[in-house]
Amino acid sequence: MVVLAKQREHEWARGGDAIEVQVEFRAIDEQTFHAALKEFTGVEDRKTGFLATGFMAKVTWTGAHLDRGDFTFSALDKRVIPPRIMSGQGISVDGKTQGTFWGSAYAVLAEHYDWFADATPELTAQGWTTGDAAGSATPVSPTGSAVVWFSGPANLSLSPTSDSDVILALIYSDDEGEVRWARRIAG
Repeated sequence: MVVLAKQREHEWARGGDAIEVQVEFRAIDEQTFHAALKEFTGVEDRKTGFLATGFMAKVTWTGAHLDRGDFTFSALDKRVIPPRIMSGQGISVDGKTQGTFWGSAYAVLAEHYDWFADATPELTAQGWTTGDAAGSATPVSPTGSAVVWFSGPANLSLSPTSDSDVILALIYSDDEGEVRWARRIAG
């Protein structure tokens, strides 16, 4: 049991370190969304829309020696302390657009990373909630690319305007949905 605990401790601290990641950012709004999506994916997609201001990121990775599970991308606005989770609006992988989600399993992130303090669910009259938090996931692959887009937190009047305002995180969950680690890939 002690060995497993040490292994998990190391995984939380160093997980994802061997993966090489490149990130390109674009500030977007409803006027520039489609052009940015086409630039990053090479696909003309007029069905997908974006009615906010925010940013889009193209993330490319290599060296992920993982067999199963998912990578989830999450963004945090670091203009406030603790950084506030932004609302994931979508993901495009291989030119196919998908939705977003955020589950209670991600609450564990706040226990291991101070920059994820906002991931802790809050008890409201409607039950447990993470506000407008959402991430965008894709199955793990040794190499890959995804385009993700986020809008600013609902309780902040302005979205981040620069990649220096944002933390972009890569989160790995195993094939049973257990969050194993997170890594800051930008910000």
